[in-house]
Amino acid sequence: MKRLVFVIVTNLILAFLAFAQSSCPSLSVTGPSGLPKSDEPWFFTANLSKEAENYKVEYIWEAIGGKIIEGQGTSNLKVLADEMCSVEVTVKVKGLPENCLNITGSASASISDCNLSRPSVKMDAVSDDYPRIHKEIFQNIALALNSEPSTKAYIVERFKQGTSQEVVKKKLSTTISFLTKNLRISADRVTLQVYFEKDNLTEFWIVPTGATPPEIKESGIEIKSGDFQNHIDKLFPTPKKKSFPKSKKG
Repeated sequence: MKRLVFVIVTNLILAFLAFAQSSCPSLSVTGPSGLPKSDEPWFFTANLSKEAENYKVEYIWEAIGGKIIEGQGTSNLKVLADEMCSVEVTVKVKGLPENCLNITGSASASISDCNLSRPSVKMDAVSDDYPRIHKEIFQNIALALNSEPSTKAYIVERFKQGTSQEVVKKKLSTTISFLTKNLRISADRVTLQVYFEKDNLTEFWIVPTGATPPEIKESGIEIKSGDFQNHIDKLFPTPKKKSFPKSKKG
């Protein structure tokens, strides 16, 4: 009998929780229609379904790529874009029941007149006596690319003359693999430039939309998006080891 009562009570609790969860409102966010201009305010609206009608709620907004100038706490937000070419907003709702605390919404928009006069930016440059992957620098590049979807990354590799093709191939392959697989950067946003000069030097560039990328000189090799590994293998093939005929024993 006690077990039966326990089962019934447990089922009632689960049913109540399921009902409470299903009664949570849905949240969506609408952004500006079309492509707004960079010097005009952008308007975003949070839309809660009717389940929230009996609650006094507050909207907590965050903006990436822009500054909130009006509407924090309300369902209507006004944002002014900064120097980036896109704005993304997210909103959380305060004042709902405890089982509805994780409701969030987001929206983004791109600038129609993105500032094309911005220059390319050299984020860093390092000189090593041996090829090395600088993970922290690549992570900063990934952050810059993720914050502005229209930017591209240029990695300029200057190898010391006489560096073996095997070392060059390994460095380039590891660079592309770390960016595209570990950091999940799309291959079409990465360009490699390779030189053989006096010393080793790696330059890390971020190129906004419309900016002039690092100029490739006649002595350089440029590898763009596509089948990177296939291009690298063709440009820097691994030398075949020489085989010597076995000496015949008398």
